[in-house]
This record gives sequence, structure tokens and C-alpha cells, in this order.
Amino acid sequence: MSMKYDFDIHWMVPREVFSKAHAAACEEECGLKPEARGNYVALFRSAETAAALMGTEDAVRRFFSASGFAFNVYDSGAPDGRYPSEDEPAHVDVIERLTENLGSFDPDAHELNGFDFSAFLDYLAIAEPWDAPEPAPRRRPGLRLPRLPLMAAAVVVAAIGLSAALWQSGGGMLSGQLDPGVLHAGAGGSK
Repeated sequence: MSMKYDFDIHWMVPREVFSKAHAAACEEECGLKPEARGNYVALFRSAETAAALMGTEDAVRRFFSASGFAFNVYDSGAPDGRYPSEDEPAHVDVIERLTENLGSFDPDAHELNGFDFSAFLDYLAIAEPWDAPEPAPRRRPGLRLPRLPLMAAAVVVAAIGLSAALWQSGGGMLSGQLDPGVLHAGAGGSK
């Protein structure tokens, strides 16, 4: 089976952090910008591909590291031959660095441990950006209960209705059989 050469961009500090209110302060204090080269690495999706590169000569690993790669695995969920469109600037930057570094690196002069450099270049030529579909709204399985305030209001209304029905039917209040006249007697009147 041939190796897969898809790679994704892994952000060290997620880009979402930079959209928060404290982002400007972080950028000012740390000097890290969201799209800075130091904030991302390219990682192959395939563990087999990453392992093959880890087993190569130091010169090969240095070439890939200088081009923006690390040797862990990360899968963005994009289909084969595609990468997330929001990562396109970083993806293009990695390809430009690879191209620039090829001036001082000859892949044919090194043992690549099964890594097919020609197949990798073919992948680079055909890979396209991909817009991930919007996630479907999450639904909770089973019975959906009303929210607590709505339930509390329903219980209060039901209790008032039950008390009124018991009072009118002569069934008394919940604490026993009370005659409405007793309430007047307790207020200074007599029965």
C-alpha cells in the first residue's frame, strides 16, 4: 500500500484566541501574530508517513523541519487531496518553503525510508482547499423537558387551581376541612 501525503496545519495557539478581547495585548506582550510561522506546523495525517520520515537521515528531517513540518500526526477531517480553506495561507507558505529549500536539498541523494518524494510532489500539485460543511445543530435524544422557570410557573398555577377547586367544592384546604366562616371567626367574628 502506498503512503498518503496529505498534511494539515496545526496551530500552536488556536486562531480563535486572537479573536478575543485580550488578543491585542497578547500580540503586544508576546509578539505572536495569529498567522506567524512560529504559530503553526505542517503535520501529515498518516502515521505511516510520519514514521517513515522519522526513520530517515538527519538531513531529510532537517529539510522537512526547515520547511515547516513536524513529525507528529494531525487530521483536520478534510477529505483526501483537500485541506481546510482557512489554512490556505499557511499551507501555501509551507509549499513555498519546501520549494525554496529544494535548492539546497537533493532527495535522490538520501535514503527516504519508503517516503516517495515524487508522490509527495504530485500531492502538492493537486491538493485543493476545502470548505468544511457547517455542523448540524445538536439535538438531544429522548424527551425534552421544559426549562425550569416554565416548570415552576406551571406547578404554581396548578397548585392555585387545585386549592380553588378544593375550596369551592367544600373539600377544605390542604391542611384539613375548614369552613370559610371559620376564617371570619378567627378575625374577630363569631360563627
